[in-house]
Amino acid sequence: MITLLAATSLMLAPTPMTVRSRAFPGLDEDGLEIGCLVMTSGHMLFGPDGFGGYSGMHFDADTSTVTLLSDRAHLLDLPLTLNQAGQVTGFGTAQHWELRKERGLRGGKDTEAIMLDGDGYLVSRERVHDIVRVERGEFNYAMSEVVVSLEHLEPVENNGGYEGVTRIGGSALLGIPETATSDGSSAVVRWDGSRSEVIARYKVEDDHLVTELVADPETGRLFVLERAYDRTRGPRAKISVVSLAALDAAEPWDIVEGEELGRMTFLDGADNMEAMTFIKNADGTESLMLASDDNFSDLQRTVLMTMRITDSCPAP
Repeated sequence: MITLLAATSLMLAPTPMTVRSRAFPGLDEDGLEIGCLVMTSGHMLFGPDGFGGYSGMHFDADTSTVTLLSDRAHLLDLPLTLNQAGQVTGFGTAQHWELRKERGLRGGKDTEAIMLDGDGYLVSRERVHDIVRVERGEFNYAMSEVVVSLEHLEPVENNGGYEGVTRIGGSALLGIPETATSDGSSAVVRWDGSRSEVIARYKVEDDHLVTELVADPETGRLFVLERAYDRTRGPRAKISVVSLAALDAAEPWDIVEGEELGRMTFLDGADNMEAMTFIKNADGTESLMLASDDNFSDLQRTVLMTMRITDSCPAP
């Protein structure tokens, strides 16, 4: 029995994973202007089998570790070396965690957005369109219970659920699905800890879809990541900012538009951009860190990039 328990613990324990990186060519110390943003670092990341599919991220400033959430239900804790301005200059050995699902929890493991929740996380799942609590055990993480179901609020596509979810202070969450309606807008959903409702609509650019949200409650800003793809132009991405106060003041049918901060193409290093987090740098500047979902395809890439928010960026 002891041998069996030891083997089970070993199987569920995090496994070290060596992540290789290749810096974007031509990106010098002055960075690359992307609208009012400046790309200060960019890397293509490579790993062994099981690496990839990253659609959500959380950054721990105390340990300089980024936690990447794969849409195939695993977590990757990746230590970073950053300078005072938030540029990524190196990578440590990652830890790969599988997310198991507690018995009786309905739905699959199409995991998309991640938010810190005590010692664990809250994670959104597509197809079942809910948010589940992920608890950390001694050897693993487990999806333990459904915190809120969003599938009753507005019809969304099976693979067009709530990829963008963020905390907006306290227990409140804000989400926007990847599905847009015929008027080119997506529902903005707020959950206050007990009740969920549509509070406004967000105007999505033509042929784009919302894949990530990150709020800075201290300044009342909501950063929105949209991505697009077609065979002619390849992958593209757009970052905008919205006032949380404007969303609070809106009616459920009002359409709110964001102020564009910048947009990227494949030539700028963009791929299937789905993850984003907000960082306050040691030198007092602010950055957005972004990652892409390679869909476990040899034709796509996992990229990690940082964008400094400059003084010329609009303040909503």
